Amino acid sequence: MNTEKVHYYEIGYHSYEESEYYQLVHERKFSKKGFEDICIETCNAALEKIASGEIKDHCGYYDAIAEKPKAALTFQSILGCVVKELESKGFRQITFDANCVVFGWANLFDREDWKDCKDEVDFRLVDGLDKKVLEKVSERLRRDHKVEL
Repeated sequence: MNTEKVHYYEIGYHSYEESEYYQLVHERKFSKKGFEDICIETCNAALEKIASGEIKDHCGYYDAIAEKPKAALTFQSILGCVVKELESKGFRQITFDANCVVFGWANLFDREDWKDCKDEVDFRLVDGLDKKVLEKVSERLRRDHKVEL
C-alpha cells in the first residue's frame, strides 16, 4: 500500500466507563458522512451474518442488577464484526511500531496510587516527571482549589 495515498479512518464506541477504537487506512478518500454511511452498511452486513448464524455470541450481556443474562444488541458487541466487514471493503487496520498507553485514573503525585492497575510505563512516567514542575503544579492546585495533595 502506497503510504502517500493512504487515508486514515477511525471507528469505535464510547460509554461512561470504557471505549474501544480501531484505526484504519484505505486508499480511497471518503468524506465523514461517506465513511459513516459505509460503517452503517457494514453494520447491516454484520447483523445479517449474526441473523443467519454465521457469526455467533455477539448479543447479550450479564445484568448485574437483575443477576441474570439479558438479551441485547449493542454496537460494542458487534464492533469487531463491523471491522472485519470494513476489511472486506479494502480497509486495513493500522499496525503501530510502538505505543504509550498509561492507566488514566492514577494520581501523578502518588507513585503507589492504583499500583495494582499499572504497567511498567506508568511507573516510568511518574518517576520521569520533573519534581520541580510537579511541586509548582501542586502549589497552584492548593492555591486555586484549596486542596492538599
